[in-house]
Amino acid sequence: MQPPKHLLVALDLEPGGAELTLSSRRALTEALVLATEFKTRLDVIHSTGIATYEFAESYALRHEGLSDAGQAVLDGVMGELEQLEIPGQALIYEEKPWVALTREVEQRGADLVIVGRRDDEERSGLGRVSKKIVHVVPAEVLVVQGRGAEQPRPKTIVAATDLSEVGGLAIGAAALFAKHFSSKLHVIHAFQLTMTEHMSGRDRAELVKELATEARSAVAEQIRSTGSSVEAKVHVGCTTPHRAIDEAIERYQADLLVLGTTSRGGLANLVIGNVAERVLETVKTSILAVKPDDFGASKRPKK
Repeated sequence: MQPPKHLLVALDLEPGGAELTLSSRRALTEALVLATEFKTRLDVIHSTGIATYEFAESYALRHEGLSDAGQAVLDGVMGELEQLEIPGQALIYEEKPWVALTREVEQRGADLVIVGRRDDEERSGLGRVSKKIVHVVPAEVLVVQGRGAEQPRPKTIVAATDLSEVGGLAIGAAALFAKHFSSKLHVIHAFQLTMTEHMSGRDRAELVKELATEARSAVAEQIRSTGSSVEAKVHVGCTTPHRAIDEAIERYQADLLVLGTTSRGGLANLVIGNVAERVLETVKTSILAVKPDDFGASKRPKK
């Protein structure tokens, strides 16, 4: 992952439109930190989700879905960007959030989308709207939640890989964030014995040790291929991926989990495998979903 050049943060308003929701304020805080750190553009998007057509040019344009109070809130947000000398604009859509975000990514080339998980979406893991955004938006997506929402500059990052190409991209993205924020980086890989290996007659402990050694070497090679000078601690184990991830996040008190996704149609093909859906239901820290250039049918913005 190259340093992002164009950030897009999705904001929601409380009923009545007088202020941002808590999750949106957290997402905005994270977006401001990233825009300042990476010296990049930051566009703000608000979606009313009440119609099927586009109305988006700048926050100065009014439409029926935005109240005077909501207009004032967006004006205030843009004032924060101006004060920090961050270039950007506010965009208003009358579409569902994931539709609006996808349109912006494809038309304007945003390469990192930032959203906050609403506390009322689900009690744990990713909520319905956040999960849908991860599913379909053809750009990297950072979901701010849990422990990560309290630490916009991550102190500890966990990256998970299945040794595939997109797993390597996840490690690269994690290394990029770790370098910029001086974060501790842990890279994990979990494997399980196949039926053939179970029936091979070999001593299980010796077989697991051999596979772990091979996997550790493969992970180390993926880390080297990123070209990053960041030191990463490698953890390999014979267990289920979701258990390895959950345990690593809790053991190292991670502020950010980095995963790769390979399918626009859903999370069944998340880099860790089809158990990743379970991970996203239970993880209680921010998640960065990294995607390959050929993600989905739509053309990815150039990096």
